[in-house]
Amino acid sequence: MILKNDSSYPTAELEQLIKFAASMNTTQPINLDRIYVHVKNTSGKFSGQAWDAQPPEEWCGVELHPDLAADYYVFLRIPRAHKFPQSSLIRGKPYGGRLSSVYVCQDWKECVAALAAHELHHVAIWQQHTGRFVVPSDEARCERQAAHALHRFRQTNLETVAA
Repeated sequence: MILKNDSSYPTAELEQLIKFAASMNTTQPINLDRIYVHVKNTSGKFSGQAWDAQPPEEWCGVELHPDLAADYYVFLRIPRAHKFPQSSLIRGKPYGGRLSSVYVCQDWKECVAALAAHELHHVAIWQQHTGRFVVPSDEARCERQAAHALHRFRQTNLETVAA
């Protein structure tokens, strides 16, 4: 994984959280070797993007080096700590439609775990289907993946605290 951290959060923790999110994928294991992940803060709601090719600068908000050795690009926008808790609802509705899971991130770590799981699920689907575009209904599956990863993250944290 190529991790670029432009956020206020520690790089080592971000890397652990992203690897955790990848390990929670229920479709297939995610190969992180050629994935570029860019994390930055946002003043608004958490959001992310995944690309199966290098995106244009106007879409991702950053100029990427053309020789960057990545097959997939993931962008995570994480609010600052005082902006939590935050819900996955968008304008009062589940992101991805009625089949989507709804969840609330209590802090930035939960947000990274859930959001990375969502975006990396797109990557898993592309890796499985050799990069061809998959129908938009996948947003609901990606949101269910995010909720699953968040649930497991909370369980793992409780187990770690209890030990």
